[in-house]
Amino acid sequence: MAEPAAAAEPHSGHAAVPGARIRYSDTGGSEVPIVLQLSTPNTYTKLGRITAPLLIVAGGADLTAPPELMRTWARHAPPHDFAVVPDAGHSLSYERPAEFNRIVLEFLSGR
Repeated sequence: MAEPAAAAEPHSGHAAVPGARIRYSDTGGSEVPIVLQLSTPNTYTKLGRITAPLLIVAGGADLTAPPELMRTWARHAPPHDFAVVPDAGHSLSYERPAEFNRIVLEFLSGR
């Protein structure tokens, strides 16, 4: 397995998860930063064009789109609500449905 890049340029659409590392057995057990592709080069521009109310919900234990990276993504969005569901992973609506539904319903009701 190829080792992910140690860092990526911000415009590349890749971001290293701050402090997050993964250990690969086929690299002699060395740890490398987790690098994720969360956007294409023009995602931030597209986010800035959203005119509808926006809710961004992150799972506190999401390794695919961690809260730190979702906050970075959200900084490029228009005014929005942001919530983190603690101890939920990437499938937070399945893992913590009651809390997820409460957050969404509060957003939709304008609270």
